[in-house]
Amino acid sequence: MQKILFIDDDPEIRLLIKSALKDFGEVLVAETGEEGIALAREKRPSLVLIDIMLPGLSGYDVVMKLRQIEYFRNIPIVAVTAYGGKRDVTRAKTLGFDEYIIKPFDILMLQKRIKGYLTGEITAPPKKDINPTVREYSIELIDRLQNSIEELQSEKKFRDSIIQGLSCGLLVLDSEEKIVTINPEGIRILDAFAEKIRGEKLSSVIGSGNTESMTMINRDGLFYRNELSMFTVDGEERIIGFTTVPRMDAAGKMVGIIISFRDITDIKRFQKEMEKMNRLSTMARVASAVAHEIRNPLAGIKTMTRSIEENIGDADNNRECIVRIIKQVDRLDEILRGFFTYSRPPRPRIKRSSLMEIIREVKPLVKKKLNEKGIVLEENYEKTLPDILVDSKQIQQVILDLMLNSIDAITHDGRIVIEAKTLQPAEREAYSIIFPELRGREQFIMMTLMDNGCGMPRGISEKIFEPFFTTKYNGSGLGLSIVYRILQENNAAIFVDSGEGAGTTFIIFFETEKRWERF
Repeated sequence: MQKILFIDDDPEIRLLIKSALKDFGEVLVAETGEEGIALAREKRPSLVLIDIMLPGLSGYDVVMKLRQIEYFRNIPIVAVTAYGGKRDVTRAKTLGFDEYIIKPFDILMLQKRIKGYLTGEITAPPKKDINPTVREYSIELIDRLQNSIEELQSEKKFRDSIIQGLSCGLLVLDSEEKIVTINPEGIRILDAFAEKIRGEKLSSVIGSGNTESMTMINRDGLFYRNELSMFTVDGEERIIGFTTVPRMDAAGKMVGIIISFRDITDIKRFQKEMEKMNRLSTMARVASAVAHEIRNPLAGIKTMTRSIEENIGDADNNRECIVRIIKQVDRLDEILRGFFTYSRPPRPRIKRSSLMEIIREVKPLVKKKLNEKGIVLEENYEKTLPDILVDSKQIQQVILDLMLNSIDAITHDGRIVIEAKTLQPAEREAYSIIFPELRGREQFIMMTLMDNGCGMPRGISEKIFEPFFTTKYNGSGLGLSIVYRILQENNAAIFVDSGEGAGTTFIIFFETEKRWERF
């Protein structure tokens, strides 16, 4: 009958193994390493099972001592332990264990393995006679190697966690500009430009021209920093800021490129809006200062001219000149009032107001001009249009100025269309892409005022809200600037869409909920 030796300090495990293996032969058990070695010498078992963690001599010590005995040189010795790390397995096999079974184990699996060893179906590889000193040195080298591997793995995990947590996108390209690594933020940004990203060439994601720009390296080989304007699959323009550095191997050879990048579209738009606001604010201060300097002398000129007018007869040849001077002074005074309105608009008295009622108040003021030019006014409003949060008097002035502009732009067969509706969530999202200033708004009304007049070239339409810019012969360039400023003060936004010979559309967004973020 074959003998099986099991060495373990846990009595319950010893009892379990003895019961499980009793059909394969005589099962011998020992509690300590010393006891196990003595029993092995005496009984000469066909198979030895050893727990690694034993009181006194460890399982490692026991297997080394047994392997020094000629009989046990090629006898199967199996480690049965709860320690399942790679280092434990490597160390165990180096020291002479043939197999490493981790607790808790499957009894049926254990029985199958033990039967295989005892019947010869599983054979233990022949063991070389290794000097104990050499064996210990090998173990030390293995431990060092295992430590190095674990340190590298730990460093890689740490590096990967940093890359995954970066707030900017990170791309690693190989020598053929194929995407080797990309972090979640990078996928989020580039997802708008292509359906498939991982493993693809960068050119198939953002186009060859953009790839050429993003993969440039400075002559000094350090880094390259720039910005790119790109269009998503939906046609939305996005601005990407990026930094490119070469990817080097251990020999110092360039084997790819590393690109860090972020979507700076909103930052750029905010900067542009801030520059515009600063410019308008500066011009407003200048306008106010100029108006103050001019107004007093102008009042004196008008007073003296009125006095001269009263003291000359109707037949005096100078009377016509005096009348013209007074008219021009009045015109200058009107311009100065525009300066003051632009530089210091009255603080709006915000309250819930009906947009339809505001428009209804404006229509009588333009009725005569509409009739004189034969212009048809069409109106289309949503039936359940909610109230807007504005100063109704100021918005009346805005709509009046816009309608007068449209009337002036129409020469014949005129038509002005005013529409208003509440945007649904899908529409709000779409308009937020076209007009980024609207992002984050919860609910607003969109009003459009369209005419079929002469329209404006794009270069001009982009400037019409700037103060002192005008295309009219006798215009001051303040009308639409004041419109823009009033809408700002009322927490509303205005945009223009126009083309030469294609008419003009003004689009205004009014808030319907009391939220005070500024556009």
